[in-house]
Amino acid sequence: MSKFVVAPVTISEIKPHPNADRLEIAMIEGLLYQVVVGKDNCQAGDVMLYVPLDAVIPEPVSDHWNVTQYLSKGKVRAARLRGETSSGFLAPIEAVCDAGFGGVNDIPLNLRDDRVPELGEDVAWYYGIEKFVPPIKIGQGEQDKDVPGFPKYTDIENLHNYPELIEAQEPVVVTEKIHGCLHRDSKVRLVNGEESPMSEISVGDQVLSYDEDSDSFVEGEVEDVVVQEKRYPGHWMKLTFDNGRDLICTEDHKILTRNRGWVTAADLSEDDDIVGDE
Repeated sequence: MSKFVVAPVTISEIKPHPNADRLEIAMIEGLLYQVVVGKDNCQAGDVMLYVPLDAVIPEPVSDHWNVTQYLSKGKVRAARLRGETSSGFLAPIEAVCDAGFGGVNDIPLNLRDDRVPELGEDVAWYYGIEKFVPPIKIGQGEQDKDVPGFPKYTDIENLHNYPELIEAQEPVVVTEKIHGCLHRDSKVRLVNGEESPMSEISVGDQVLSYDEDSDSFVEGEVEDVVVQEKRYPGHWMKLTFDNGRDLICTEDHKILTRNRGWVTAADLSEDDDIVGDE
């Protein structure tokens, strides 16, 4: 399991939000994450409790922090607020002592720790907060086992947790961690207006892709094709949109929505407004 800590952090810098007068961007000391906060909610130097992405929060705790409505089945997800990414959220450090959630995780209230935790001290246990782990769904004839060549993405450490790991000017090799896959029969829109199954796309083909910055579809040339030879161990999902189009993808494939940003296929609902579903 990769690093997962709910701990007090120091706000190193407050930046103005480029697209919202009532929002600001809080930078966290020792981490590369940024969190969108309300204007004047915190200042540089303040100590706050940082709740990271993929944290699953018991409802009494999320109700106390007034964040329940922003969670996806209790899970903290990445959000884009007026064009800026917010990775997790910040809560007042006083809540650790005052909220009285020592019994959430079967810890008697009379044994709860009333002291203020130190910077970096993990207090996830105190709130009963756990890291989200995708459920294993086993279908007929499938086995519950890891697939060789597929490291679990929950075991891969996030570089945002280690800002001093790589020094300036140090040569590095960059690879892309891909969440989710599309089925080989998924249709890809070509520049000429036609569609082609993904399995028939080749290097040099001219395709349409969505550009978030311009909020429009742009032309592009396929530079590389990656073919996964290993069998996907989970379940495929078929998404049917109101324009009659279908999309077959894995449960963890991320879909861009206008109302909630990037959402995994398994977490989509009928209320989501899918980009490109016109």
